[in-house]
Amino acid sequence: QFANGDPDLIAYLATNDGYLHAIDSLSGNELWSFVPQELLPNLDVIFEDTGITGKSYGIDGSVVAWINDANIDSDLNDAGDHVYLYFGQRRGGSDIFSVDVSNRNSPKLRWVIKGGTGNFFEMGQSWSTPNVERVKLNGVTKHVLIFGGGYDTAQDTVTVRTPDSVGRGVFIVDADTGQLLWRAGPDIGADLVLPDMQYSIPGRIKPLDVDGNGFTDQLYFGDMGGQLWRLDIEESDTTSNLASLISGGRIADLAADNSIPDTRRFYNPPDVALIVEQGQSPYLSVVAASGYRAHPLDQQIHDRMYMLRQHDIYNAPATYTTITETDLFDTTDNIIGEGTATQKATAVNNLGTAEGWFITFNEMDGSFIGEKSLAEPLIIDGVAMVTTFIPEDLSPNPNSCVPKIGTGVLYFVNVTDGTPTFNIAGTVDKTREDRKTYLKRGGIPPSPSVIITEGGTPTLCVGTECANASFGLGVQKTYWYEVVR
Repeated sequence: QFANGDPDLIAYLATNDGYLHAIDSLSGNELWSFVPQELLPNLDVIFEDTGITGKSYGIDGSVVAWINDANIDSDLNDAGDHVYLYFGQRRGGSDIFSVDVSNRNSPKLRWVIKGGTGNFFEMGQSWSTPNVERVKLNGVTKHVLIFGGGYDTAQDTVTVRTPDSVGRGVFIVDADTGQLLWRAGPDIGADLVLPDMQYSIPGRIKPLDVDGNGFTDQLYFGDMGGQLWRLDIEESDTTSNLASLISGGRIADLAADNSIPDTRRFYNPPDVALIVEQGQSPYLSVVAASGYRAHPLDQQIHDRMYMLRQHDIYNAPATYTTITETDLFDTTDNIIGEGTATQKATAVNNLGTAEGWFITFNEMDGSFIGEKSLAEPLIIDGVAMVTTFIPEDLSPNPNSCVPKIGTGVLYFVNVTDGTPTFNIAGTVDKTREDRKTYLKRGGIPPSPSVIITEGGTPTLCVGTECANASFGLGVQKTYWYEVVR
């Protein structure tokens, strides 16, 4: 920090013309920019505006930092300290780059993973944002990058569930060298062969440190076939062979073949929380929501929000069982919250014997107008929050010259049963319409996030729209975080 207490921070952002920019957060001045050599030919095309059909993409992915403050003194100039950046290209290509910005005025390219070649032949477009995680191998902490196989652009045009040819896998690489350490996929060459992994995985891989000891234990993610997956990672004092330490399998299949309305896709990972309810066995609550990111204006697919229970909390399941919609309780109509006493009792019993619940978007008002989730869900204090996008403007501007940018929605539901958590509509009783609030700003909303200020007051933000985040449902929820050092 500077003498006046202001943080000395640099913002790194990637742009579609192919630049990684370093911006001083106080002055707004650019310190430098970096263009991968693979994208240099694009610059003249963009400048001259020749040969461009459609939108130009360069570095379209998120930037992730591994900040290693060895002695935790907030000074990154000590021996062993470093700051490494990692970013993919998303629509711009299939590569992943690592840049050393430990000396912010003298950046260095560390390495490049060339997607579609060598050990990374299975990679599609590098949509999946890498996670920097810690695993324990041979008694030693190992920092790794974990990311999905990416996106198969064939998904831009297929209208029913169709197997992909690339992007079908999960990769774990050495965060220092970029060397491949482990891979899951449908082919016999994968370290973990999963025959049902036939669809690309563009979303981030959700990590969990279940026992809170600083090492990643579980991974959750979805794919373009409407499937959800779980991987379990053991810690080892005797081996560095990840192939012997990782197990996994499909935990849900929530789409259908040859049905346009049921061609659900998971572009984003689920959120996962430990739920402990009085008188019941604890379980991991996996909340996921589907949406066709490549076509936000699509109005044919019936997208949904799901909650699945995982009963194996601290150990890998003996068998990875696939949950389908027939195993889930349809709580769209909110009978548990609005039914008669008899209806509520029956619904609660049916939910108790199910493996979770689901809510169909749009069906609450009797029409399907293309509502879909295009961002990661969030669970906090027993509340599952999901943002959705409706292609139509629900309050259309009479001025025909104003572009219609659609409507953003934020859902609040009780993670245990899908009932509304707040009386948003202000009616006497909470109805199913109380599950959601319409955002003031149009367009596709980002994921909800909670910011805790120095005074300890939590604030919930969706983009620039923020409000007090006082939940307090009395449902115990544990979530995990990891400080990478």
